[in-house]
Amino acid sequence: MTAPTPPPASPAPAPHQDLDRARRAFDGAHQRIIAASTEADLVAEFGILLDQLYRLGEVYRKWRGLSKDRLYRFLHDSGSDDLRAAGAAIWARKFDVHKVVKVASSDAANPDIYSDAYGGLAWKPLAEGDPGVERDKDYADVLEGRHVASTIRHAFDAMAALLSPSSTAGP
Repeated sequence: MTAPTPPPASPAPAPHQDLDRARRAFDGAHQRIIAASTEADLVAEFGILLDQLYRLGEVYRKWRGLSKDRLYRFLHDSGSDDLRAAGAAIWARKFDVHKVVKVASSDAANPDIYSDAYGGLAWKPLAEGDPGVERDKDYADVLEGRHVASTIRHAFDAMAALLSPSSTAGP
């Protein structure tokens, strides 16, 4: 008896349902971080934003069949500061939140989104590097000293665009 012939392999469908879930959770946390009036609220919503950005990266990585290192290399080499920021923020998720962000003064770089809390959050300089993968360099170049609300919004939107049905971007 012979085994039946399996159907031809086809690419996985675009993960619209996962994208929609991540977008709803991210958008809610983004609205709350902008409306936050205490450091505790800012930090809590920051954690949710990072988790949803990571979730989106995982959806894209699995959809394209990439290793984590290959995903980060793609984001780094993309030529997009927003995608580099996404990779750097996902990497920075491994650190304690108080090592990554601080309550910012209102003059932190690129404040295109303002929060109710004075200055919102800004990305802090990091002492720990990431030799060979350059996520720490991306962090320093595109996140450090900038407002969290605007940089993470742009990073999320750039990652979401990779998952759109019309996107052909990928490694």
